[in-house]
Amino acid sequence: MAALIIREVHAISQSQAPSEDRGRVTFTVSVALAVLSAFTVALRFLSRLKIQAPIQWDDWLCIPSLVYPTAPPNIVPLRSQLPTIR
Repeated sequence: MAALIIREVHAISQSQAPSEDRGRVTFTVSVALAVLSAFTVALRFLSRLKIQAPIQWDDWLCIPSLVYPTAPPNIVPLRSQLPTIR
C-alpha cells in the first residue's frame, strides 16, 4: 500500500508544473496519513487487549489525536480571516 501511495504521489508531482496547484497531492498524502494513524491506534488498542493490560488514559488520548489529519484544511481558512497582530 505504501509503495502504491508513493508511486501515485510521485506521478502526480511529476505531471504538474511548479506553479500549478498541489491540492491532489496534499489530499492523497492527508488521506494516507489519516488511514495510517487510525490503523496504528487500532493496533495499540488490540495489543493492549491481547496482553490483557488495562487501557489507560494515554491510550484514550490517542483517539482525539486522530482528528489532527483532518484539522488543517479547516483551520487554515479560519486563520487567514483573523486580523494580524504585531
